[in-house]
Amino acid sequence: MSIYESKGFTSSLFKYKGSLEPFEYIAQFKPLKPPENGNIEHYKEHEAPYIISGTIKPENNGSYKRNNKSLISRDLIFLDYDDLEIGINFPKIVSKRLSEYSYIIYPTIKHTADNPRYRLVVKPNMSMNENSYKTTVKEIADLIGLPFDESSLTWSQLQGGYQSEEISSSIMVKTIQLLLIDQNRIILRHLLAIKSRIKNQ
Repeated sequence: MSIYESKGFTSSLFKYKGSLEPFEYIAQFKPLKPPENGNIEHYKEHEAPYIISGTIKPENNGSYKRNNKSLISRDLIFLDYDDLEIGINFPKIVSKRLSEYSYIIYPTIKHTADNPRYRLVVKPNMSMNENSYKTTVKEIADLIGLPFDESSLTWSQLQGGYQSEEISSSIMVKTIQLLLIDQNRIILRHLLAIKSRIKNQ
């Protein structure tokens, strides 16, 4: 599996050539702060660093383009939480609900103390196709029990790195557990739930 990078929100990607595995790449991503007094939307659109992790089919000329057809598989699960109420300790909730899984939490670009926004990255035990990815995202969201940004279900969605208007040790949260999320167990639980609903209809 590979990490693909872009500068700004674009379909053109560059394959990361370093030695880090995708999960470690994100865990070691250097925190960035957007330019002060700048236009955040312009920065996001044209300058901010983004990544997507998995396998992308190259174009005939060897370049990489991000779209739902070229993305073959994903190996990290991303969920954005942009509508958290003030006072909710998101890292603590995730720690309790995902205590058995490997994950990273970091603030997104518009995170502030008054408007907390986090990105959750979970490491599965295998790569995923589009259907299994979306199923797993929903299952993780159900485990956490808080409203998440449903754009997280977009198959070829880009994710920004550690970026926030407020960067400090108090909000820069990075947690790595020892075990991997068992995708097979999640898929099985999802199928059993569907069968149960059909049986009860």
